Amino acid sequence: MAGEPESAQQEPGEEPLRKRIPRHIAWWIAALSGIAGIVGAYFAIRPPPPEPATLESWAAEANTICDEEAGDRHDKLRAAWDNYYAALNAWRAGNWAPQHFAQAGTLFLSAAGSYLEVRGKIAKIKQPTDHASDIRDILASLDKLQGNVSGIGSNLRSASGATDNATVNKYLAQAKEQEKGSHAAGLEATGLLRKLGADRCAGTWQ
Repeated sequence: MAGEPESAQQEPGEEPLRKRIPRHIAWWIAALSGIAGIVGAYFAIRPPPPEPATLESWAAEANTICDEEAGDRHDKLRAAWDNYYAALNAWRAGNWAPQHFAQAGTLFLSAAGSYLEVRGKIAKIKQPTDHASDIRDILASLDKLQGNVSGIGSNLRSASGATDNATVNKYLAQAKEQEKGSHAAGLEATGLLRKLGADRCAGTWQ
């Protein structure tokens, strides 16, 4: 309008700054409130953190695993030892055949596979941090046990393919040493498992 001061004139569609500022503040307050609500909802509905592993929970899981696997493992190992001693008796009597040692060797290798499977399941149990060193020792003893059982199988299979008595005796001597090693490792694993309270599991490795 003519005669009005220049400062009072306003372009069409232009809004005074003093009116726009409160609306911007209100928008930011609403946005921040919405974000706070989302964050609050997340913390309200998120699952609680998992409970730390205890020695009791570890031992209970180890017992369960060994209970489930012991029957099959024992059956395989019993068959392996029976065939092994039968093959040795036939060898000493001079009426052995290569398949005697081959069959026993195959059974030991099968038993070693079962040992390895159980060892793997025990390794996956959530561990109490204050007993991590003890559990590592248990797993190491199971590794030795499995390795010796597997070694017996490999040596017996090698003996079955030997063409002279000296070579057969060499493989049988190596198998005998690994037999001793398997018994020692089994006793070691048994003691360590009992130390951590996994008594039922301990009883399956003898």
